[in-house]
Amino acid sequence: MSKKLPLRNEVQVENTWDLTPIFRDDAAWETEFSAIEKRLPEAEKWQGTLAEKSDNLLTILQYRDELFERLSKLYVYAHLQEDVDTANPLYQGMSSRAMSLYTKAAAALSFFNSE
Repeated sequence: MSKKLPLRNEVQVENTWDLTPIFRDDAAWETEFSAIEKRLPEAEKWQGTLAEKSDNLLTILQYRDELFERLSKLYVYAHLQEDVDTANPLYQGMSSRAMSLYTKAAAALSFFNSE
């Protein structure tokens, strides 16, 4: 006898992941996504300046670390939501968008290692 797995909305809340410590809800995730996306062009102003003075290097390191920490939270939230129901197109899309934004951030900072 095989048991049918319950749908997410059929599972008691206490038996589900609480992702609110990462983001309160999907709207908060969207707000953070937009905020990060708006900050990506900031990297451009540091290109070619890292060797000029130590303050430039420190600033770009702080920017990079903050950016990738925030991106990690975006990705983890979306990916865990997607893992709950891999057929849910909303979270499939959010997970893909988070990975795409991560790729854009890596491209924006691609000058870092060579400098």
